[in-house]
Amino acid sequence: MEYPTDFLRMMAEELDIAKQQNEPLNSHHEAFAVIMEELDEYWDQVRLKPSRRNPEQMRDKLVQCATMCWRAALDLKLTTH
Repeated sequence: MEYPTDFLRMMAEELDIAKQQNEPLNSHHEAFAVIMEELDEYWDQVRLKPSRRNPEQMRDKLVQCATMCWRAALDLKLTTH
């Protein structure tokens, strides 16, 4: 299986930025809130008419959603990498 290396690279970069700018997530409730905030921003784009959607913003929001899920798993000791 081939992996979308550009998406994974963007996630790694986003994780580095998030770790520099924010303290670790302290609880599953906090992680859920952060993930939902990013998902809500993606949903804002989804609700637009297709002609008004911004594909780059949609991709960026999905990167941020995925990254915050990854960060939650790391910060809450659910995975080691």
